[in-house]
Order: sequence, then C-alpha cells, then structure tokens
Amino acid sequence: MPDDVNRVEWQSDLSPGPDEPLFLSLVKYRMNEDRWRAVEGVPANLTSSYIHGSKLHAPILDLDGAHWYVESTTEGHAHLYLPPRRRWKMFLLLFALYINGDIEMGNFWWSVRRGGTFVRLPGVPKPEAENLTYSYGMFFKIRK
Repeated sequence: MPDDVNRVEWQSDLSPGPDEPLFLSLVKYRMNEDRWRAVEGVPANLTSSYIHGSKLHAPILDLDGAHWYVESTTEGHAHLYLPPRRRWKMFLLLFALYINGDIEMGNFWWSVRRGGTFVRLPGVPKPEAENLTYSYGMFFKIRK
C-alpha cells in the first residue's frame, strides 16, 4: 500500500504496556518520547503516525471489524464501509471526523439531517449541476 508520508519507524518488543493507570502511563511516556524509536542496525517492526521533522500526525486506524474500502468516482476519494453500530455512535464518529477535517461539513450536516450516511454506488457519477447549498447548521444559520 503506497504511503507518501515520511513516517517515523520504531522498534519494540510488542509486549503489552505496563499494568498501570492510563494517566501515569501518559505522563511517563510523554517525558520519554524516544522510548521506542528505531536505532541504527536494528530493524523496525512498527510504523507510526509521527511524521519526520514535524509535530503533525498522519493517523493509522486499526479497524477491529469487517470493513470495505471502495474507490469513489471522484479521483483521489474513496468510501469506507464500517460494520453496524447504534445511530448515536455513528453520529459521534461523524462529528469527530468532521471536527478533524476528515469529512466535509456538507457530508456531516446532510447525514445528520437525513438520519444516516449516503454515498453514490460505485460507477455512478456526480451530476455536474449538483451545487447544493445549505444555510443552517444544527441550530442557527451558518455564516458564509
């Protein structure tokens, strides 16, 4: 799978982390950011969300359920199909993706309004004249 992000690779024994409160682990590991970084001559066995020379992350998701990745008719876009979940959990996931900029505002708001998520079937092109605009957010008019 091609990945054009210059990710930091790590070397670790892959054993479970310490059996301690999460807060304590976060404090200890934050103070020791180089804890697993690969050393020269030792092969890396992990890749990370860390990007070389940056404070940015490129998240990697470990999906623990059936899922399907389908190319969109728009070049460079795709649809990720996830397993069933309760509606409130789906909207919480969509909200997090919207806040993070992973899905467009229109996708989020239309999904909330329609009560679900919808995508075109593979091979169905987006109509040229489709310029749907919306003026209301969840409660109030959106500033333009």
